[in-house]
Amino acid sequence: MGTNPKILIVTPTAYHKDYCLEQWAYAISQLTYDNLDILILDNTLEKEHVNIFNKFKFRPNTYVMHVPKRDTDKDIRFTMLRCNEISRIFAIKNNYDYILSIESDVFPPIVNAVEILLEHKKEVVGFDYFIGQYHNSMPIVFNRLSENTYFKNDTQGTYMSGLMLHDGTLKEVVNLGLGFVLISRSVFATIPFRVDDNEWVIDYENFAHADTFFHIDLQKNGIPIYCDTRYICTHMNQSWKKVLQIEKNEI
Repeated sequence: MGTNPKILIVTPTAYHKDYCLEQWAYAISQLTYDNLDILILDNTLEKEHVNIFNKFKFRPNTYVMHVPKRDTDKDIRFTMLRCNEISRIFAIKNNYDYILSIESDVFPPIVNAVEILLEHKKEVVGFDYFIGQYHNSMPIVFNRLSENTYFKNDTQGTYMSGLMLHDGTLKEVVNLGLGFVLISRSVFATIPFRVDDNEWVIDYENFAHADTFFHIDLQKNGIPIYCDTRYICTHMNQSWKKVLQIEKNEI
């Protein structure tokens, strides 16, 4: 890997996130790292929706793919999983040194965010962001409490006791999500994304996404996960329950 690693931003999205697309596109365009391409995976049912990205000024090497839901997709998580896997294979085939996973409603905390994460020289490193809404909002990142913390199903009690102190240092953590995380080729080339409801499911509104299983697999393979606590990303999220309801109505 050279001094100027080749990085691919990967962002699964859909029309549900159009409310913040203009602000997000501008924020991504302000990133100062130069050896950076973008892959946007649009899982909106209508193929024509991909045209919306033409009006924004991204990087010269910006690719947009349409990845619609299949009849075999159990729910939106499995459509998003295919987006994750398509981006992973794309990065492997095109010789990227890193994937930078940025969700389409998560904003870089600073324009030189990529350079900051690269300086740590870690296989998996990113920034925190808040999930949930209003009084239920809390950071996604948690401290490592014990070797088996993340595999317990009493997630709410386990996680709440593990909320991390943001003191400006680099911390090893148990979960970083896929909101804003830099993943090295040594990791994404060997660990595929997956979803397995036989391994981890709480109820219909608290099921596990691919990011959960990705972090489980990192732990299983002894790969540490780090969070730079100097910055927290803005997360312009809406209710996931609303997205689920929309999806049900579209079926």
